[in-house]
Amino acid sequence: MDRESARALFSRAVEKEMKTDRVREVFRQDTLLPEAIRLSYIGALQTLKARDASFPLTKLKWLKRGMATLKKARQLDSLNVEVIFVQGVVCFRVPKLFGYRDDARRHFATLIRQLPSQWQQYDSEFVQEMLDFLRSEVTLTTEEEEIIAGIENQI
Repeated sequence: MDRESARALFSRAVEKEMKTDRVREVFRQDTLLPEAIRLSYIGALQTLKARDASFPLTKLKWLKRGMATLKKARQLDSLNVEVIFVQGVVCFRVPKLFGYRDDARRHFATLIRQLPSQWQQYDSEFVQEMLDFLRSEVTLTTEEEEIIAGIENQI
């Protein structure tokens, strides 16, 4: 599947329009997406499984599994902005008590450094979605704000 279809399918799981297990299986069977991107979405889906689990130990099991899968994706392609964005958002959305907020901030700083050289590889809607998230959810430095503004001026 292409990247836009992958994001749309993932969004359906986030919004609970499709079961995470079904979406995860589609990603597992996909052969067209780059491995790092495919694993990023699988890891994020595993953390969604944690979100939806009833029992605390089951939640913890799926969270750990998802974070390990995200780490593996990042090891495969450490500078890919889509991989970094997915990992950063997951770390940001995990409750603070698990200690991933600092990781999220580091991921977002790396993402912002990588965006100027990579944003043209993505559709403008996805780029704008990343920029909107960063602006609304992350405390940015002046330099980061300038980088984002520069990209927005080119979209």
